[in-house]
Amino acid sequence: MLQLANAQQISLYQQYNGRYGFTFCGNTLNLTENNNLPGVPAPPCEILTESSQELVLQDGDNIVAAYLYWAGSGTGDFEVSLNNTIINAERTFSAVGNNGAAYFAAFADVTTQVINETATTYTLSGLDLTEVIPNYCPFGGNFGGWAIVVVVQNDSLPQCQLNVYDGMQRIPGSVNILLTNLNVVSGIDSQIGFLAWEGDKNIAVGESLTINSITVQNTLNPTTNAFNGTNSLTGSTTLYNMDLDVYDLEGFVNPGDTEATISLSSSQDFVMLNCVVTKLINELPDATVQIMDYDVSCNIRTLDITYQVSNLNSTATLPAGVIVLFKANGSVIGTAITNTPIPVAGSILGTITLEVSSQLPNPVSIELVVDQNELGQTFVQELNEDNNTYVEEISFPKSPNFNNISNAISCNVGNGSGFFDFSYARTEAKANEDDEVALFYSYEDALAGTNEIAVGNESILSNGSPTTIYVRIRNTAGCETFTSFNLTTQRCKPKVYNLVATDEDGFYDELIVEGLEDIFQYDLYIYNRYGRKVWSGNWRTGIWRGKSNVQAWQSDELPEGTYYYVLHLNAEEFPEPLTGFIHLTR
Repeated sequence: MLQLANAQQISLYQQYNGRYGFTFCGNTLNLTENNNLPGVPAPPCEILTESSQELVLQDGDNIVAAYLYWAGSGTGDFEVSLNNTIINAERTFSAVGNNGAAYFAAFADVTTQVINETATTYTLSGLDLTEVIPNYCPFGGNFGGWAIVVVVQNDSLPQCQLNVYDGMQRIPGSVNILLTNLNVVSGIDSQIGFLAWEGDKNIAVGESLTINSITVQNTLNPTTNAFNGTNSLTGSTTLYNMDLDVYDLEGFVNPGDTEATISLSSSQDFVMLNCVVTKLINELPDATVQIMDYDVSCNIRTLDITYQVSNLNSTATLPAGVIVLFKANGSVIGTAITNTPIPVAGSILGTITLEVSSQLPNPVSIELVVDQNELGQTFVQELNEDNNTYVEEISFPKSPNFNNISNAISCNVGNGSGFFDFSYARTEAKANEDDEVALFYSYEDALAGTNEIAVGNESILSNGSPTTIYVRIRNTAGCETFTSFNLTTQRCKPKVYNLVATDEDGFYDELIVEGLEDIFQYDLYIYNRYGRKVWSGNWRTGIWRGKSNVQAWQSDELPEGTYYYVLHLNAEEFPEPLTGFIHLTR
């Protein structure tokens, strides 16, 4: 919802520096002057809902901005049409008259429409105040009108500073505008223009426009009647109850002026000032600086900066030798000096390497200041002294933290070999979920990022123990940390299968003991159900195949039945022998 700003003070809206000019296009909705003259019948209480005016441009003019203002009696009509295109207010203003009556003004940026418009005549319609003005006509407060402020660029124009001010400031009283940071080189082609509402040509008491305390006038606007319903661009004296006036300032501003004071005042006539445009032939540079690119490395506080010093919104060359300060959290850590002049609308690049203290918190506020030394002194007069600083927060990346990865342990399946699944390491290593984890079989591959173990290929038979897996953890900043873990085998308790079948069919032809051969230097004893030893062997002789090797036994072929084993593993981790029964079949 739009909100009205009551009597908003005139202030700077936009500034243009370069080869710019301006013009106005607009018209009133009043059919006649709204005030009464003694002995003359009161004017009719009527008002138009639309009016037209031609926009006149000069050869070489290129439109860069077009600002539409409309205003009238009452609290506001904020939707109008310009050449049949609906326009809604983007900003609104209001003022209250001497008798408490309400007035409004509205603003819309119509640059795109005006640039693309093929017609040169503009019609504003849909501003219907017919039901509002009956309450205003008795005291001469009825009015309505519109204007487009057009800013143009033209290569044939001199370098200047063009300022657009707006608001809704009421007079009687005065409106004062102070222009600073000037270096006026000529009063020729300098101008001031304004848009004001509700001025009456029949009231000429203390109305004036002054520049540096000197009253300005032109053919249509005498020194005591600045607000008199005139249009300086068309020569009209029937722009009832609005003013679109432009004044030449030659003789009022002079070469070498560094500031100018503009004042508009009225002692009697109630006037609302809506927009003021100033154009001064003012030649000054305007230095700005910014970081274009920077490079940081992991785990060090070295900062490589590519920066740009510009002279963009300016009217004169920026000389060489301009200082650039570089600060970290407010402390100067480096300086540079431009080595070439920078033309209007130009820029130059520079590079610098800075060392930032590790004592400063991370991230660090890096500040660039152009045209200022460490004592805060400036050396180049500029159009704008308030845009010389650029600040950017820069983080110095560090290698990621990680969790220690537990070793993968598998049972020894012979000669130190084991089956491993180490996929868990990808998750276990992460201290930050956004980090990336990669696995490698050698440290060299991990450093180079080659021969990475693919996801899903973490299940292997390792042929030697221990085997080391190397891990690279990389964070979103691109910094890396390396660690490792081992694939280690251990001697597990063997598993004895309690069946021996000596039919030589390839199944259970001998006692099967998983995790025994090539792992333990074992001793094995077989007993019959009477407790007599019928076979003995060890890791050198091989495993039992259902026969006897005890000399006292009457035959090496043992009968079917139940037998018992005693298996000594001869290992510290298994000090007690394994025992159990075996079924022997033939």
